[in-house]
Amino acid sequence: AYFAYRNALEPLHISLRTDRYTFFVREQIRIEGYICNDTACEDTCTVVYELYNQSAELVRKAQCSKKAKICGVERVDDAVFTIDRVEDREKYTLKAILMDAAGNVVDYNHIDIEVFADCEVIPNDQVVLIEKLPVGEHEIAGERVKVKNCSMLPLHFVSRKTGHQAVAGFQPEDFRNWYNNQEDMITPILETTFTADGFTPILLSGNVNKEDNWAPALAAAEKWYEGKRYVICQADLRTENPVAKRFLKKLYE
Repeated sequence: AYFAYRNALEPLHISLRTDRYTFFVREQIRIEGYICNDTACEDTCTVVYELYNQSAELVRKAQCSKKAKICGVERVDDAVFTIDRVEDREKYTLKAILMDAAGNVVDYNHIDIEVFADCEVIPNDQVVLIEKLPVGEHEIAGERVKVKNCSMLPLHFVSRKTGHQAVAGFQPEDFRNWYNNQEDMITPILETTFTADGFTPILLSGNVNKEDNWAPALAAAEKWYEGKRYVICQADLRTENPVAKRFLKKLYE
């Protein structure tokens, strides 16, 4: 927090923002750039974008010029690029360097993203996938399933720490801050949780129980019943997010 606050107090600052931090290979990646000027100067600045792979190798470079608005914020050209090939999933760092009219570096910033190889989701006749059940009680696979709203607010994250094979290989922060293509922004991925005694957890969350105490609750779970695997998933699997698409693929495997 200290460093973020310190950076925000720079008289002349280059800011980067995006609502997406994960992308598919060959998908256009667009990161917004802004010059934030707390001074009375109106000099023309140059912004240099440098894209580095996870081996710290420079793979793209571009630059643009913009006059800094007096005591204001000026949007500069976005950093726009694609990654044509990755091995499974690879991290990239976009650096932005802000230079004054004399070519001196006055500020810099960076943002990390990750690019994934695409995958194909193949439905499986043995898997009955039930998504986003409404609030209330339901009878599914011989069990009583109780669905309730998240007690505080809809959540931007769920826990994958269940040991289930469907979450094997995912990383600690994969199930959080998913982009919503329809809203063009990050939106919550979990509005409700459920309890079902006979179901095996896949994704976890928490909610208040009937005694108004916080307790574990299910975001996704499964049960074999009469030769089929019933999977209930309350998380919003927006497949424009590579992790969501890979998770959906694993649910059918």
